[in-house]
Amino acid sequence: MGRGWGRVLLGREKGVACAVFFILFGVFQWAASNSDYIANSLVLLKKWPRESILGYPAVDKVHREVPENHMSDTVDTVIEDRNATPRVAICLVGGARAFELTGLSIKKYILDVYEHTDVFLHVPVDENTHKLTLLRDASKFAAARLFVPKHIPETRIQQEVLTGANSPNGIQGLLQYFSLVQGCLGMISWYEDKHGFKYDWIVRTRVDGYWKGPLLPLQSFSPHKYHIPFGSSFGGYNDRLGIGTRLTSWAALSRVSLIPRLHQLGYRNLNSENSFKAQLASENVTVELGEFPFCVLSSRKYAWPPDRWGVPVASIKSPGNLNGAKCRPCHAAARGAYAMQLLSVLDHAWGWMGPVHQGDVELCDSSKDEKPGLEQIFDEVSGPEFALARKKIKNRTRKECIQDIEEFGKMWELWDAPSAEELCSTVEK
Repeated sequence: MGRGWGRVLLGREKGVACAVFFILFGVFQWAASNSDYIANSLVLLKKWPRESILGYPAVDKVHREVPENHMSDTVDTVIEDRNATPRVAICLVGGARAFELTGLSIKKYILDVYEHTDVFLHVPVDENTHKLTLLRDASKFAAARLFVPKHIPETRIQQEVLTGANSPNGIQGLLQYFSLVQGCLGMISWYEDKHGFKYDWIVRTRVDGYWKGPLLPLQSFSPHKYHIPFGSSFGGYNDRLGIGTRLTSWAALSRVSLIPRLHQLGYRNLNSENSFKAQLASENVTVELGEFPFCVLSSRKYAWPPDRWGVPVASIKSPGNLNGAKCRPCHAAARGAYAMQLLSVLDHAWGWMGPVHQGDVELCDSSKDEKPGLEQIFDEVSGPEFALARKKIKNRTRKECIQDIEEFGKMWELWDAPSAEELCSTVEK
């Protein structure tokens, strides 16, 4: 008898609790209809995943802890206060082999464009790393990791999902690049946790990009989409620049963590651009293609003239938007109508560099050795400020290099790098 009454009382308590809950929820809903603040809170509670509220996990746990298809219901709620100045994380990755030519253009047209910008740097150490001191007068420096690359063990899943075709260093080269990109997330998470905030936008690009104009205002980009350049898609998406909110960028930069998910979904034999497209699709991220005024400096040789599956190399003298296409200083081998004729045969899903008009592009014959005078072409195109910076990097002594590196390292809140002596070891005495 006692147990029966206990069950009845317990049932009544549950009923009362449920009634109170629904009454309070109804009051909250009524208040939301009269308060934008409460309404926005309801949207966040309904739509944001656990990662968005509690903070993202460490980079090596991103894939395991992010729910499947988590992007579909969250991309429209990533910025809480649209009247506040957005906080922007800019992450630069890659080898600094041509940084004496690209460095000041990145500083001027990317790092110094937005008001609340923090810079992150994730770069493998080589004989060119010391050139990064060209950034010394840029925006606020957050974290830099300059590391000596190590071999990454290749798993069976990675070998099945990826292909080393057209990659100079095979699958290992892809994994090195993917780890380089994903390393941004670890540094950004560390900085956010330390300072107690989340970035609104993340911009990721390469240090070998030569920019001829600034990034567009953030208002030009939709928070619902991930923004990448036209062209150079090679069967997937152009992966040389990406701009998105924190949510879309987290999916875009998780290049290593999402490989098991791609394998589970049946993807096989993907190159870098293929896998980039696949991972965005797997996370339900909508992509928007746009035109951007930059190109990637390259010294590689490609067949001339380019055929349908060829890779065009543009001159940095080209006045139009090159959208991250390969480029270099050169004496143009084709311009005007002839350049347009060559570009017209390119497959739009491969090496095509995006929408161009006659007069926008001059093409280099990259099959030949470079001719003398290319530095003069760069100086002529870029102007005296860039030319002076190039000459300073080229002509500084090892002692000057060490001093510059030591001063540069002190500017960063986190500076994880070999000694200045090691970074400057290849500079002539």
